[in-house]
Amino acid sequence: MNKIITHLDLDLASSNEYKVINAQQLDNNTRRLEVNLFHEGKIYDISNVMKIELQGYRGDGKTIKTSLSHNGNTIIVDFDNSILGAKGNCKLKIVVYGNNDEILSSFPFTVKVDANVYETNGTIAEPISPETDREKAENERVKNENERVKNENER
Repeated sequence: MNKIITHLDLDLASSNEYKVINAQQLDNNTRRLEVNLFHEGKIYDISNVMKIELQGYRGDGKTIKTSLSHNGNTIIVDFDNSILGAKGNCKLKIVVYGNNDEILSSFPFTVKVDANVYETNGTIAEPISPETDREKAENERVKNENERVKNENER
């Protein structure tokens, strides 16, 4: 299966709003975020960047901090269990560092992780019969009444 790729174009010279990306809990390695960096509308050269990190926290409050790779001016974020392991809003930012760990820029985004709807170790539900609870109760009442009448007639 091919990865679902979300593209974001971010201009470092403007105020970047939070972007929201939707994903399913535990859909590890099925999604990728590709962030294209620009500065005043022109491609931002990140060849002099020393490191790029993903920082933040996920829905259960656990901290995320990991190194990211890039291809040209595109930063690549593959969504794995560190991001998709818990439901809720995952608040993240990509931080670009220069020499001496100087922060050149950072930009935030949110991954909305919807809860996994299947529990691997859960109890499997029995098939639903067409008979409702009310019908079951009525059928049981009729059976009991017939049994009572039979017993009464035998006396």
